[in-house]
Amino acid sequence: MKKTIFISKYHWLLPIVIWIGVFFLLFLFQIMISYEELDRGKVLNTFLLIQWAVCLFFVHTYFLLPIIRRKNGKLIYILLLITGLILHVLILINLQPDVFSLSAKNILPLKSRVSGEPLFFPLAPYVIVIFHSYCYRLYIDQVKQNHILKELETVNVKMELQFLRSQISPHFIFNLINTLVSLARKKSELLEDSLINLAQLLRYMLYDINDQHIPLNKEIEYLKTYVDLQLLRFGDGISFNLLVNGSFEGYNIEPMILIPFIENTFKHGTDSVAHPLIDVAICVNEKKRILNMTVKNSVNKISKNQDHRQGIGLANVQRRLMLLYPGRHQILLSETNDTYNVNLEISLST
Repeated sequence: MKKTIFISKYHWLLPIVIWIGVFFLLFLFQIMISYEELDRGKVLNTFLLIQWAVCLFFVHTYFLLPIIRRKNGKLIYILLLITGLILHVLILINLQPDVFSLSAKNILPLKSRVSGEPLFFPLAPYVIVIFHSYCYRLYIDQVKQNHILKELETVNVKMELQFLRSQISPHFIFNLINTLVSLARKKSELLEDSLINLAQLLRYMLYDINDQHIPLNKEIEYLKTYVDLQLLRFGDGISFNLLVNGSFEGYNIEPMILIPFIENTFKHGTDSVAHPLIDVAICVNEKKRILNMTVKNSVNKISKNQDHRQGIGLANVQRRLMLLYPGRHQILLSETNDTYNVNLEISLST
């Protein structure tokens, strides 16, 4: 993206550099092929012709070619092109056409007067400049078009991400409320602790989820808070193992990327399962800057074929991973007769 912007911003420098290079090449060529003392008049004429070519190039690129798109623009363009050709011939007459040969001893003697010279010779420089101007205009138009498409793509991605994030909040809060309802029905003394944890998670949902990135250690802390809240609901009725290894300082991650996977395990890994088992391992490979999370949960053999859905949360996070970490993440989903496995790898930013 930055490269495209740079090209579109400084594209006007390219022809200037090219024409300066052409002038110096002609200048050096004249020195190499001439056995006479360097003719200052020829050098000056060459410089003036290069100036005219540069002016013609820019006028045709930025003024004449855009006229074609207007009403009756093609006719106006042709008339102006003919006017430019007449002006070009007049300039050649005044500056002496033999300047193009650079030397009277050149192998290609182009130094005759305009009246006795084939028509191609005075027209050739004009046609060459117009042709290169046309090609260059196609190039910059393509660059601008690509830049516009990139901007539209970025806007569309941002809008889709905003929509996906807006889906997370009600879905996530709905599941948390179910947890609190379950504790309230049991008249559990743990309801107060659950409300405190819920307040922390709501703060996360209201403020941090709108950030493009948050510190990885903060995401891990909120993940642990969510796990604690769920464990208050299930108590000893579930076997949950969380292993966190490595240093998470200095890394950033998209908010609510990890929690939906844990949320999915509690939803589907405890449904109609006699002895629910959930294993979660999170680690960071500091050398490769890769975050790895593996999640394994038990499933009911009978009900898994009937109602083992990923749900909104997991489908949502998979789409966000595709948008935010293209080519920088890998997710593998697998299942056996009694387990469902998730392996996620993300290349982290700092």
